[in-house]
Amino acid sequence: MKVLIHEDRSEGLDFLLGMIVKRGYKAGLAKNGPEIMDMLSDENYNVILTNGGYGDLNHDQHARIKSSPVFIIDIAERQGNSTDSKADLKLQKPFAISELWLAMDPDKTQQ
Repeated sequence: MKVLIHEDRSEGLDFLLGMIVKRGYKAGLAKNGPEIMDMLSDENYNVILTNGGYGDLNHDQHARIKSSPVFIIDIAERQGNSTDSKADLKLQKPFAISELWLAMDPDKTQQ
């Protein structure tokens, strides 16, 4: 499985990246919307883990992400504060790492 991690803040990024790689997944990092688009154009990802803070994308770019086969998991700061209305699944911080593994179950993420 290949995971694109989009995080515009550094808190927890190293931890999340470390856990993803330790689990045996390949990972890429994107800091903003244009980087997401570039990475999705160049490589195939199964999952995007995002804080949803990619407001610098236009409507067509959002539609391209949503219409792609990638499974989007939004990581929100707190209940009701999700930033990605197009996400397939939402996790609220703090979450147990087991919740992340369950969310990334290949049966859910393969389309």
